Amino acid sequence: MTAIVLAGGRSRRLGRNKAIELFGDKPLIQHVIDSVSQVDDDIVVVAAPKSQLPKLDNRVRIVHDCYPLGGALVGILTGLRTSKSQYSLAVACDMPFLNIDLIRHLMSVSRGFDTAIPRIGKMIEPLHAIYSRNCIDPIQTQIESGNLKISDVLDKVNVRYV
Repeated sequence: MTAIVLAGGRSRRLGRNKAIELFGDKPLIQHVIDSVSQVDDDIVVVAAPKSQLPKLDNRVRIVHDCYPLGGALVGILTGLRTSKSQYSLAVACDMPFLNIDLIRHLMSVSRGFDTAIPRIGKMIEPLHAIYSRNCIDPIQTQIESGNLKISDVLDKVNVRYV
């Protein structure tokens, strides 16, 4: 499985680059990379062109969004396109408390589905979820139509809610 870490956001709410924001003794993105490396050997950081990132070790591949200013859905698409795996974990760079047990569970139940996503009631967490390469075409079509909402793609793919 590949881990896709989205770091291409504009950080409008925080007002500064959250990927490099220190949390304790290291940048937020490094906490995320350290967490996902417990379950994935292939780690892809998707960033906007000209994004500032901290120095990351050699196990991390850095790629740039395939569409400028496209948001999380574009980041997921870019990550899936560059993934070496059929299934990929998608997380954001500002999630230092990822639940590794939940990620392992999502991985174990994702086979046979296009995506496995945590859900509490009607609320989903699409950036702590597993996506298969089968999502590439539906995501591409939706982006080309101008719709960047992750939740709208879920109507077009086979979803396992957890």
